[in-house]
Amino acid sequence: MDENLDRQRRQHRKRSRQNEPGGGDDRTGLPDPSVSFTEAIRKEEVRPLHPLLMAHTLASMLMLGNREAANDIQPSPRELARDIIEMFWNGVGMEPKPRTGEPK
Repeated sequence: MDENLDRQRRQHRKRSRQNEPGGGDDRTGLPDPSVSFTEAIRKEEVRPLHPLLMAHTLASMLMLGNREAANDIQPSPRELARDIIEMFWNGVGMEPKPRTGEPK
């Protein structure tokens, strides 16, 4: 009984550490991408948007590569990934326009 409780506590501590910034993602064991965006915002490398929103947006865009329809977009996964990353970083607009209340 005590061993089971100890095991549960260790698992809980591990999950808690993984959920801390830089602690990793529960499903992949990889670092939390929102931390990388937070660091990029701090260094003024990217616009100051919500880092978790940026991470989820990028992940959602990249998941397109798992669909059969992706073959109709680009012939190779490498080319599709390149186009997705370019779209993420540069957007789809012809010229970036500031949002209301945002300096030009």
